[in-house]
Amino acid sequence: MTDASDALADALRRDAAALLQQYRSGAWVPCAEERDLARMQWNAHSLRANLREILAAVRAGRLVDVLDPAVAVAEQAGAATADGTLLQLRRLVDALTAPLNVVGEGSTGVESGTGEAAAAGADS
Repeated sequence: MTDASDALADALRRDAAALLQQYRSGAWVPCAEERDLARMQWNAHSLRANLREILAAVRAGRLVDVLDPAVAVAEQAGAATADGTLLQLRRLVDALTAPLNVVGEGSTGVESGTGEAAAAGADS
């Protein structure tokens, strides 16, 4: 990867981690369409195609700000910086696509840990 690609991957990893933290704290709640977008296939071609076809409501959301630059990073898959960033994105997506658990008011409604355990295990 080039220095510019490394910088993009690092910024994207930080943004994905921040969005995941905001989701877990309840500061950000994705709309249903954003959750659907998170369920797409994770390769550069699929990301690019799905981002071209998204609804205006999703385009205005927070998730697309993280997924849009992910296309360039996904094209560099195999490089250490890119792979670390894609893992952080996978953690975010796993949290968004985990089975919903209806709990008390103020909760994000996500069973904690279901996605991250799988992502961490896949990295081992």
